[in-house]
Amino acid sequence: MNTMGQDREFTKEDTRCALETVKKFRNEWERIEDENLRRDIDRKLENMQGEHTYRETNEALDIAEAEKRADEATAHQEGQEPMDEFQKSQAIKKAKWDFLTKMFYDPEGAVQHQKNMDRERVRTNTSADRTGTPNTSQIGGAEADEKYTPLVPEYWK
Repeated sequence: MNTMGQDREFTKEDTRCALETVKKFRNEWERIEDENLRRDIDRKLENMQGEHTYRETNEALDIAEAEKRADEATAHQEGQEPMDEFQKSQAIKKAKWDFLTKMFYDPEGAVQHQKNMDRERVRTNTSADRTGTPNTSQIGGAEADEKYTPLVPEYWK
């Protein structure tokens, strides 16, 4: 132990107090690290459950929608030379990749999707018989939130 420039020796009581303080610090540090580790593990398990649920219910919808959009994007148009099989398969792979990655980052697409969703909510609320009554947004909103839309921009943010 350091006396910080003092010319004295530590008593047994000072030494015991310093050691107990260090032990308490160590025990508290370990307790906090254990809590943080447990929280990290629990969060990881929750994310895995959400991913598992997505794979069971919605992944097939996203893949089917990506394939449909890729086929539409690579369809032969008049005035273009037809693609051979290799070029077409590469174009389809690239288009599917683009559609699936936009679920992670697509600011412009997210804005456009939000506008479309707002228009849909307004259309749904105006057609309802209960327009103008309190809490109509909750009635229409709960149903709309349950519906899954494939390939939503920035879905995973």
